[in-house]
Amino acid sequence: MNTDVSNTELAATLRSITGDSSVLTRRSQLLAYTSDGLPTYRKWPALAVFPNTRNELIEVVRALAAARRSFVPRGAGTGLSGGALAEGDAVVVGLNRLNRILS
Repeated sequence: MNTDVSNTELAATLRSITGDSSVLTRRSQLLAYTSDGLPTYRKWPALAVFPNTRNELIEVVRALAAARRSFVPRGAGTGLSGGALAEGDAVVVGLNRLNRILS
């Protein structure tokens, strides 16, 4: 995918939405998001972001669209198919902090 912004710029934008501790960029931080419940199959995401609220999630998706970045939503990471893995310029959007159903 042809992206419009660098990982550094995108991380700064996402941090402005979710806060500093909700965006992971270092390889050591991203290691946990390179696999799901089947750890023999790994793919490295560009970065990972963890929205804390519904509104943050909406803004994160808008920012990713504006940056022309694909993303992979991730729950608990317990799947066994590798379907929740992002690679290359793709971003992991962790949904584990969104733990309530709002009516």
